[in-house]
Amino acid sequence: MKLVNYGQYESYDLGDYTVESKTWIVNNDQEHEDVFMIHAPKWYRQWKHADDYKLGRAY
Repeated sequence: MKLVNYGQYESYDLGDYTVESKTWIVNNDQEHEDVFMIHAPKWYRQWKHADDYKLGRAY
């Protein structure tokens, strides 16, 4: 990621990266916990981690 200046404001440019959102509907506390502890890490691990990515890992 790189910081880009657009006149009066600055923004981070993702370059070749894309952003995707994933949504789960949960019915109770256990399903809510499973989203973060089981499902999300498995979903994120389907892609190779980019070593040049500047922020923290998704999992």
